[in-house]
Amino acid sequence: MWLEAKSKSLAYVLYFISFALFSAYNIYCHGRYGKTLGKYSMGIGLVQVDGERISWRQAWLRSSVDIGFGILSVVVECIALWNITDTQFYNSTWLERAEYMAEQTPAWSNWIMISAQIWIWSEVVVMLFNEKRRALHDFIAGTVVVSNEMSPSWPQFSK
Repeated sequence: MWLEAKSKSLAYVLYFISFALFSAYNIYCHGRYGKTLGKYSMGIGLVQVDGERISWRQAWLRSSVDIGFGILSVVVECIALWNITDTQFYNSTWLERAEYMAEQTPAWSNWIMISAQIWIWSEVVVMLFNEKRRALHDFIAGTVVVSNEMSPSWPQFSK
């Protein structure tokens, strides 16, 4: 937020960079290692339903809906940033700037937020009511989360 407040141009760049880094982190870690650092610390990881390592295609598929919502969120942020005045941007605290940005988001962005919430809660519901605790993104990609004991042949982060 500190860097974002330095200039509007930098704010645009940071929106795209943060989205790209988040997406790349998830796809790379899942595709290369079958787990992110969080999964690694919890002793879990991803495999295909048949127990084999996941492919890069599956890593992309697993993140596809999140990437879609991320792109839409970046578009909404850029529209809001475009619509606030330079005075509002440069002469306000971060909280005031956030309020100005919220006022300038397009009306259709509410549908994106509602859709994202529906997606998240449907992931939880689906995960709670199936035997392997697979979420919707696992069904899309053909993956399942397992403990490390069930797949000891995974590469380690240290390599």
